[in-house]
Amino acid sequence: MNDFNAKCDRAFELLGGEMDALLIVPPFADIFRPSIGVHLLQAAAERAGLRVRVLYANLLFAVLSGDEFYDAICYGKYGRMWGERLFSAAAFGLPPLGLEPEKLREQIASPDPSRRGKVVTFEDLAALERQVGPYCDALGERLAGPRFRVAGATTTFQQTAASAALLAQVKRFKPDTITVIGGANCEGEMARGIVSLGAPIDYIFSGECESAFPKFLRRVVAGEPLPSERIVQGEACFDMDALPEPAFDEYFAQLTNAFPSWQEDKKDVWLPYESSRGCWWGARHHCTFCGLNGETMAFREKSPERVIAGTRRLLERYPTRLLAMIDNIIPYSYFRTVLPRMAKDFPPVQMFYETKSNLTLEHVELLRRAGVDRVQPGIEALSSSLLRRMKKGVLARQNLALLRYGRAADLGITWNLLYEFPGDQREDYDETLALISLIHHLTPPTGIYAVSIDRFSPYFNEPASYGVSNLRPAAGYLWSFPPSTDFKSLAYHFSGDYACAHASHPELHGLLERAYHDWRDSWKVGSAAPALSLTRGGDGYYTLMDTRGLDGTDMFQFLDEDEARTILIGGPLDRQPLADWAIERKLAVALDGWCVPLAVTDVETWRRFEARIPQTVAQLLPTTAESKPVASALH
Repeated sequence: MNDFNAKCDRAFELLGGEMDALLIVPPFADIFRPSIGVHLLQAAAERAGLRVRVLYANLLFAVLSGDEFYDAICYGKYGRMWGERLFSAAAFGLPPLGLEPEKLREQIASPDPSRRGKVVTFEDLAALERQVGPYCDALGERLAGPRFRVAGATTTFQQTAASAALLAQVKRFKPDTITVIGGANCEGEMARGIVSLGAPIDYIFSGECESAFPKFLRRVVAGEPLPSERIVQGEACFDMDALPEPAFDEYFAQLTNAFPSWQEDKKDVWLPYESSRGCWWGARHHCTFCGLNGETMAFREKSPERVIAGTRRLLERYPTRLLAMIDNIIPYSYFRTVLPRMAKDFPPVQMFYETKSNLTLEHVELLRRAGVDRVQPGIEALSSSLLRRMKKGVLARQNLALLRYGRAADLGITWNLLYEFPGDQREDYDETLALISLIHHLTPPTGIYAVSIDRFSPYFNEPASYGVSNLRPAAGYLWSFPPSTDFKSLAYHFSGDYACAHASHPELHGLLERAYHDWRDSWKVGSAAPALSLTRGGDGYYTLMDTRGLDGTDMFQFLDEDEARTILIGGPLDRQPLADWAIERKLAVALDGWCVPLAVTDVETWRRFEARIPQTVAQLLPTTAESKPVASALH
């Protein structure tokens, strides 16, 4: 504990002695990424002439646990809520690791196959839980030193119990301090769930509070009467350019204090930047399982000038070249405005964006030139039937096309494979399993997960419309919070009863898990990933290298122009004379009446083939307001 205590002392020295408010980032926020939410509030308050500092309590907890163990908890399997269990005794007086610890043992005995890195045992968690009390006490004693009128904490995912425990320490040592909490776990009805916890929290901020928080803090500082209602409702910001730019100096100072060798150890520290809010697709067709955006789906974006200036400032100011755009979806207009400017004249960067999956080859090329080296496209399924159930607005062939484009352009693709949808059919997964066996040369999913029913999603808002009944909070809440809690208000994750293929065919889960494992294992670090790669020769022929190792396939083949076009471009089955040839040789698949190719080539060769697609074929494509028909969408 000596090293921990020394780093605690230094962290509070860095904060300084006097401020109007202290905002706390509790465990289990990502330790290698600043919290953009608290720094936005800080910047908004400081613009109003108020002094706000930020304490990264999560970094200090990671000093105790070690960063690898911390990461295993922070990014553990969806819904396990180990982070809440760890702080349930300190926050609410529950038994160590919460209620029904035998359920926790069962979870750990069934490890998450999607996770890599440290394997967590029950004994590991129990040992770490024994350090939570001393950790809270140590921070509480030091919180007695600085002068501040308001102490706040932020909660998203697994931070509610830790927030309650740390704010209780504030009240213990500074009883007159006003305690507040905000974040995604406080939005809408969930704010009333926070109230029901009985924690020593005076006010709960719900929604976007860049305006509400400075107004509240100004009233505190001026000694004016405070709101009688404990829940302070924020207002959605529809002028994104009016938001202040956050600064992350405190984060980097405290990171270096907690982990002095983070740069030498080559830790990936991401700079968060927000270029838009809401979802332009969800505002028109809300994906059935998506609970993001809460009560404000309306799409809003920053001007290109503001995005260019803001991201450039971050890269010039801080010692990392990793930029995480935290938008739910990239503004479609940025393909015409922001990205071309980044591609032309921008500091070296590795950027991440979330996007819809119906990207063209031109889009992918532009992303790479602009410095975007990883995207999360929300693929979720490789069955058009499942995608229609989700209201994703894409088909399986478009998801496959993006995976192929990504391999060609060296664009990292992060995606999950979901299953157990209300009303799904066995045939959806038979089709998926057959397809997976053919595409080990494409980027595998990060994990495979049963779909979750989340608050604010159509599954939650209209359960009867999807055949869902007996909607109830996920069990993790009942194990981590006091029995008197209003769980229906507090919870974000829910379970429900509904008919699905996995209920009538329980063997499907094992089949999907094995298929996923085989796919992921073929991409093991240190070995070459499988290939299905077409190379143009000098004599007008093409060489196809196939290392997928499938029965009935050859490692090398020579193809003519028409054969090469078929396994790269594809199209409607009745317009592809070589479709049967390609499908029989496992170089294409038949999906939704199309011959869907599987091969990959270099970007220049691909561009040349796509330029030759007849306009009569291109006209077969559906159009939307966001995506006009273009040749490269034929996949």
